[in-house]
Amino acid sequence: MDSEALDGLVVHVAEDEYMIATDLANELAGAMVLGPVASLDGAIQGYSPP
Repeated sequence: MDSEALDGLVVHVAEDEYMIATDLANELAGAMVLGPVASLDGAIQGYSPP
């Protein structure tokens, strides 16, 4: 994926499978990645605007 296309974006990764979560976070290079966290509840509780 073109990392320049993701510049300035904030992406919150919520995925309960560790390997999928880390692969996805790595693929989002260029974006500010929050997480990964293992659940949607964890994502909501841990969210704070940048």
